[in-house]
Amino acid sequence: MEIQYRNYYVEPNQYVDNGEVNIRGFIQPTQTLLLDDSYRLIEGLIVDSINGGVGFRNHSGPLRMGLGAQWTEDILFIHPETACTQTNLSLHFSISANYFYNHDNGYMADDGGFADLPTEKPEPRFDDDDWQNAFGEAPDLQRRSFALAWWNNQLTARVLNISSSSVGDRYTSELSNYAKLASPGSILISPMNGWYLDSVYQKSASAAAVEFASYGRRCSGFNDTDPSNSSKPYVRCGYFYGVPYPSRITDGQSYRYDLASNWTQQLYTCASSMKASVQSVTFGSNTTNTSLDLSDIRVLAVRPKQYNEDALPTWAIEKADGYRIHDINLMWGLANESQVDEDAFEIRRSAELYLPASTHGITFGHIYDSFAAGMAPGAAWNSVYEFAAAIRGIAIDFIPSYSGETDYGLTLKYRNLSRTPEGTAKIMNLIWTDLMAFVVVGTKTGFESTPESSSASHTKSKRSDSGETILATKAIHKMVRSIGYNDFRYAIPAFIIVGILLFSVATTAVFALRKSLSYEILEHYVNQTSMGRTATQIMYPGIAPIDASTKEWSRATGDVILNVPRPQSRPKNRTRPRLRGRRGHSSPSTSSGASLLRVHQEMEMENRSQGYLSAQSHYSASRASSPHSAYTIHQFAENPRIAVTEGYYGAGFGPLQSYAGSNPEPPSEQRLSANGASPIVITINDYRTIDGQLKNAKEKECVAIIAEMVRSRDGRAMGTRVWEELVRACYNHKLSLVVDEVLTSIRCAARAPYIRIPDRVLFGKAVGTHGVAVEWRGSNIKKLGIVKDDQREHVIGDWQKRFI
Repeated sequence: MEIQYRNYYVEPNQYVDNGEVNIRGFIQPTQTLLLDDSYRLIEGLIVDSINGGVGFRNHSGPLRMGLGAQWTEDILFIHPETACTQTNLSLHFSISANYFYNHDNGYMADDGGFADLPTEKPEPRFDDDDWQNAFGEAPDLQRRSFALAWWNNQLTARVLNISSSSVGDRYTSELSNYAKLASPGSILISPMNGWYLDSVYQKSASAAAVEFASYGRRCSGFNDTDPSNSSKPYVRCGYFYGVPYPSRITDGQSYRYDLASNWTQQLYTCASSMKASVQSVTFGSNTTNTSLDLSDIRVLAVRPKQYNEDALPTWAIEKADGYRIHDINLMWGLANESQVDEDAFEIRRSAELYLPASTHGITFGHIYDSFAAGMAPGAAWNSVYEFAAAIRGIAIDFIPSYSGETDYGLTLKYRNLSRTPEGTAKIMNLIWTDLMAFVVVGTKTGFESTPESSSASHTKSKRSDSGETILATKAIHKMVRSIGYNDFRYAIPAFIIVGILLFSVATTAVFALRKSLSYEILEHYVNQTSMGRTATQIMYPGIAPIDASTKEWSRATGDVILNVPRPQSRPKNRTRPRLRGRRGHSSPSTSSGASLLRVHQEMEMENRSQGYLSAQSHYSASRASSPHSAYTIHQFAENPRIAVTEGYYGAGFGPLQSYAGSNPEPPSEQRLSANGASPIVITINDYRTIDGQLKNAKEKECVAIIAEMVRSRDGRAMGTRVWEELVRACYNHKLSLVVDEVLTSIRCAARAPYIRIPDRVLFGKAVGTHGVAVEWRGSNIKKLGIVKDDQREHVIGDWQKRFI
């Protein structure tokens, strides 16, 4: 069988097989699916939580599909079907003014249920002696629910002794018991019994109570004691009390349960059934694993299977002559007409089948056999009308409560749906679906087939010698990457680009044919706009003629290394640094989120006009810009030395004046006037050697290095990569980085605004020589007509004596 119970136990049953031991199913609720509003795969089922229904499939699927796969299967579904009619009799109650759980002031309002009640009895006539045959094979649920509403209002008018009424009339008698049982946050479902009336509720054996119950059963079209009939569909009828809403909602009353607040509840009559059909279900899977989990499969679409008029499916329903409805659950299902015994089964050809009548007396709380397909669908409706929302918030006979009293999510879902007959019918169908999901499973994988089956043409199967079905193969659509335009408007940018390319090619061809654009001209423009030539000319001016040919340019510049900087990460929210401080000092200013770099030096200046370090100096640095950790150093040098970059100007004469290579030692006249040891010259032609040079300088008690970012003697700018390596090496070897201001950050804003600020920037040194920058062989000295060395020394010494 394709449909079986999800849970079962084994015990003797006096009603089946003469008391022999057999299997009996039972309900074991798990997580409710009523709030999902989607197709949900659980073990053995496809659950439609959108409109209600269950499909039977023992889930399986393809493995290791990479980008995924899709395939379609024909799945047997059972869908619930319900129609509801508004009685136009609204029920009203109030929350007590003293205690929330007490309700009173119950009354019934005539919204047209009495005033507009037709005088003619509706068809089908429930009061005829032949009422069991009033309907055919189709249940016609809407007519049943309307007829039930008519008879309910008629019987209610009799109990209330109403002979005439107008819309808006209120009836307070017989409604006190209703007010006590009502709840502002829950629904109520029950058979048609008239229990909202006090006298009917309290006297269940009264004539009125019997009439209510009798017409409720007649709505279904059969009694349980009627002969079993394969042509009669299962139908169950009853009441649905909607979620109460504020009586003065149009005046702004909220859904808050205030004391003394008034509430209104709609009363519906409903008729329910269920039908089987084949649905074409499209599945999707994207697992790359060697095993399959339910979460790996998803339902993409569910559509009714399409048939040609002459190819409708064949359904078979068991005939059970001599049995009553409550004695037997009839077998039903898809069949091969040529193999069906028509004496034992009724044959129907249709796209769907309403399931045959079964007893009203069995719920999921008391299942007495193992035939799930025959008993479970009807037992689910019996459970809905008898116990699912019979008493607010209380589970009865193992059936969980769907009233919403203890589940606010259900209350919210019911609140809007229960304001209309269509929404009310949907609530009923979803509760039936949820109960079925707790109780039954499907055992068919979707890959079985037999040679006699009339299944889809892409399914192949065979039987083994023992007659067992061998799993078949099924066509799937494996997903691959592809790009396409379903709407050519999205291709407009591509068309524009293609048009530009075609125009460019055509224009080039025209110029080439007319010889107005020669290859030599193109080569010239390409060479002159080359990024490599531009960068080389900027970093090494005059290294080669700008219009040199490719061979000449390669011969002249082929060995030149361009120091192109690498991208470096910058702190977020970084602001442009500012230089500030007094003469001879600078300190960086950054945003609060960035790292800070502070270098504090104490220098003893024996010659202020030169700006040199004394023989004994104390150097201390505190840095917080380390990418790894902050540290503080205190360094003392007995014979501190200064390093300078090659070609440094020096703003004076003495040991800071470097002539790397040609004159490593300053003239003797300079030595007499300068303080400290000779500077250590650092060459910067190759940035890769800077770290090693500074490491050696550090070992010689070097404490700082002075550099020019734009060299004063020839205006050559220091490469960004050279600067970055210089900064990194100073940090690694704990050296102070000093920048001479001449032609650099202060005067021409060379690089300080967008790279790391140096530890010191020197400016204003000319003040020490009465406003004239002095250099041993400088132009300012020459302008005074002083050309001899002894004259220069005398003039400079005289200036120094005035200001020191």
